[in-house]
Amino acid sequence: MSIEAALWAELTGDAGVSALISTRLYPEHLPQSPTYPAATYRRISTLPVYCRANNGRFQQVRIQIDCYAETYASALALADAITAAMEGWTQASGPRVDRAYVANRQDNFADLLGEDGEIGLYQESVDFFVWFSA
Repeated sequence: MSIEAALWAELTGDAGVSALISTRLYPEHLPQSPTYPAATYRRISTLPVYCRANNGRFQQVRIQIDCYAETYASALALADAITAAMEGWTQASGPRVDRAYVANRQDNFADLLGEDGEIGLYQESVDFFVWFSA
């Protein structure tokens, strides 16, 4: 299982995140005409972690999760729920996740093109470093 598939399973299986977005967590970009709030995720970078004990099997990935909502408070609440789930994320296998922590968080305002023209959404972006081995 890829780290992205494991991330999706972890977040959509978390009670706090699921209560806000159910399974509306999408790779890369939102689908056309989504229900809000919703979130997207993408891998920003991957770095191998070398030491004598692991021979490069561990990796550090930077994953960005963008939270979209029609209100600022909803975007913040979703980002808070995702942060709480991610900071507690460890798993023993498939892939093994040793640690996840916030690398950056920022407010944005997203101008997206909707069916009736441009729509403005509140966007909270949170970047995480995740240490894992496949």
